[in-house]
Parts: sequence; structure tokens; C-alpha cells
Amino acid sequence: MVTVGQAPKCRTIPVNFVVVKQQSPYNVFVGWPALNALRAIPSSLHLSVKFPTPGGIAEVQGDLEVARACYLAMLRRPEKVVAQTTSLEPYIPGEEAQQLGTQDEIEEFLLREDRPDQVLRIGALLPSEEKERLKALLRKYSQVFAWTVKDMPGIPTDLAVHHLNIDPRIKPVKQKKRSFAPERNEGYHQIEMAEEDREKTSFITEEGTYCYRTMPFGLKNAGATYQRLVNKLFQN
Repeated sequence: MVTVGQAPKCRTIPVNFVVVKQQSPYNVFVGWPALNALRAIPSSLHLSVKFPTPGGIAEVQGDLEVARACYLAMLRRPEKVVAQTTSLEPYIPGEEAQQLGTQDEIEEFLLREDRPDQVLRIGALLPSEEKERLKALLRKYSQVFAWTVKDMPGIPTDLAVHHLNIDPRIKPVKQKKRSFAPERNEGYHQIEMAEEDREKTSFITEEGTYCYRTMPFGLKNAGATYQRLVNKLFQN
């Protein structure tokens, strides 16, 4: 267990370390699993890490001079050393055989007879009875597969919606026409714009004035909204 921060703004999380038998100016490297467990936001520019705690937002800051000294020390090492590592996670014999993945042969089958483009792959060495049950299950829930953008009905607004945080004192600015490849818009066009923010995306064409009803590619914070949607979908 590792405690990060100082009371009352601190958090204690379990961290798995890998011990490396190698000389280094660094004492420890903190990877993404630990940062995610802390829900931390690191900034290499400011040498700072912030993360939420029950006592408020905690901040851990680095020392610029020490960081520069460590970096220069690493650059001065011309020799190439093969490091010996030791994992502190307990080894369980036979665990390798339980890992996911297969080297079995696969076979293809049509999900729907009237749609030759909808082809799925399953293990060819499955028992016949189990294979038929699997095919029946996949055909029963065939509506969950999206083969094209048109097959996706869109994201419910109670799950995700995009808002624009615009200062009302700022005047609208006329911008150039933008062109994007169609494939870059497919995922983003599933998320609707907040109704009160649609008029803020207005643009003028020869046919009239239009606005976006769904979140277009290129809007500020569009990527963050899409990432929050993915996090919600996979949080369980």
C-alpha cells in the first residue's frame, strides 16, 4: 500500500512494483495503473500531479533542478545494460494456461442469410452442439452488431450530450469553411449537441443558415465528451 500526499489531503492505494537490478538516478517510476487508481492528472510541463481526496484536491510537485539533473545523468550513460527484473506479484503455477487467447482454427458463418456481408468468426474446433448453440445465440442478438454507421441509432441524451462553454460577452466570429473526411465523423455524430447550444454552431451556406444537431468532429472538447462516453460504457 502506498500513501500519496500529506494529511488530510492524501490517498492510500495498492501498487504493484517491479524491482529492476540497474543503476539509475530515479528511485521509482509511477505507471498509468497507479495514476488511474489515484484518478490523477499529471503535468510534465509543471512537474505536478493533482488528484482528488476526501479532504480536497491534493497536489504533488517535483523539483525542476533535480528533474533536470536526473535527465542529464541518463543521457551521459553510453553503455547499454540489460536489466534484471523481479516482479513482486505472487507467482501462481499453471496461471499461464488460464490466460485468454486461442491458437485454434476459426471458421466463418453468415449471421443473416439475406446479408452476405455480415460474417462472424468462431472456433472451428468447438464441439458441434456447443457450436450450434453459439451460432443460435449470435443470430438471436444480431441487432447488437453495428456493421455500418447507419446501423447505430445514436447515443441517448441521458447517457451523453455535448455542451459548449462559451462566454456570452464574446461576439461570434466568421470562420472558414471546413472539410473533414467522412470516416472521421462517424463516431462523433452519434452524440447529440445540447439543445441550448445548437444555435452556437450556426453556419451560413448558399441554401440558408444551419446548425449542428449532433456533435461534429473538430469542436473544442469534442474528444473529451467522446472519452467520457466510452468511460461510462466500460465502467462496469
